[in-house]
Order: sequence, then structure tokens, then C-alpha cells
Amino acid sequence: MFREMRRKGQALPDDVCKEILEKAPHGVLAVSGDGGWPYAVPLSFVYSAGTVYFHCACEGHKLDAVRRDARASFCVVDSDEVVAEEYTTYYRSVIAFGRVRELAGAEEKTAALRTLLGQLNTAVQFTLEIVSRYIALFVFVSLLSLLLSDAVSNLGGVVKGLLLGMAACVAWPLLYALWACLRLKASFPLVLRKLLPTYLIALSTASSSAALSTNLETCERRLGISGRIVHFAVPLGQVVFKTGA
Repeated sequence: MFREMRRKGQALPDDVCKEILEKAPHGVLAVSGDGGWPYAVPLSFVYSAGTVYFHCACEGHKLDAVRRDARASFCVVDSDEVVAEEYTTYYRSVIAFGRVRELAGAEEKTAALRTLLGQLNTAVQFTLEIVSRYIALFVFVSLLSLLLSDAVSNLGGVVKGLLLGMAACVAWPLLYALWACLRLKASFPLVLRKLLPTYLIALSTASSSAALSTNLETCERRLGISGRIVHFAVPLGQVVFKTGA
């Protein structure tokens, strides 16, 4: 049905193509737009079991196009290396062809949404867990060292200890988030950008209550989770994980 590659020797194996699709944070969807004009739009997606999932608004150019003609192509560029001495560029990319279908029914939509958000949300959850687990310890150790200092001459060492603890508070969650993204094949800049507001509040206050409003906004607006889920699950999780709850 589809034209074969002219330079077949440069074709990537199927398993490499799947790996690229699984780890890529975004791609470009090409459809037949208004008046038959080609329309290509970059979007976030997730690849699972041979299917590319993406979400969009309930109306718009993209949705009108796929309702009119479901045929589409989807392109992901994994890398592009300019080789000046050869006057060329080495690419690693995947182009997929298929038909776009709107998911129907709450069960199907919920399953797809979990797949779409699972990669990013798992990394976010790991980071939030490590932040909430160790920030209190760093604060306690820093304050304890300050209280136990009985001489002004030791103040310099205490300050250094506080600064070291603060640096560890900042660096350790970021390193853990990087590890989680590598493990889960998620985009670290994307995770960090979406998580940053909640991270900063939690870091500066060591309080889940103080970070609650920002956490709600991050989950709903930045991560695209349904407001009904967010406003039930986030406060519930905060209560469940409180000491003595």
C-alpha cells in the first residue's frame, strides 16, 4: 500500500523504530487540512502496543481534518547530525502511516488517558515522593546542628552545614528526577518544566499543605489531568500520607 524506501540500506529495524517512538516526547502529525491543503502540527503523544495516542481540544483544525479524512502520517525525529565534511546530515527518524480514530466511551478514553499520562506522571510521582521523604530530614538535621552549637566560633561550620544541606535539598531531587526520566524514557526538560512550581513550593516550605494549591494547578493545567480526578485524588493523597492519618 505504501511506497518502500528508495535507499533501503538506511532503513531502521522495527525494534529500533519502536524504541524511538516509545521515548520521543513529541512528533508531527500530518493530515489533509482545510481546502485539501496539507496541515502538519507538532504534538505530544505516547506510543503503546502499535498505537500512537494523542489528545486535543473538542474542536479545531486538527479534529476537523481527521473527521473529514482519517488518513494521516506521523513523524518523529530522534536525532540529526550535521556532517560538514560530507555536506550532509545524518538522521534517525520514524514515519508512521495510519488512520486517526476518536476514542469512544469512558472506559476506552480512560485507558488511553492513563497511557498518555502514565510516562510523565510516574516520573513526577517519583520526584514528589523523594522530595517529601528527605526534605524534612535535611531541615531537621540542619536545625539540630544549629541548636547543638554552643559557641559563636562554631557558627561558621553550622552555616556551611546549612548551605550544604540546602544544596543537597536542591540537587538530590533533580538528580532523582533525571534518573526517573532515564528509567521511564520520559523527557527530563518536560518533566522539570511541568513540575517546577510544585517543586519550588515544597522545597522552600517543606510542607505538603503549602504546596497543595500549586500541586492542584500543576496536575490539572500542566499535566492535563481531569479536574474531577485532581480535586479528589490530590487532597485525599495528602491526607493519607500525613503522619498519623
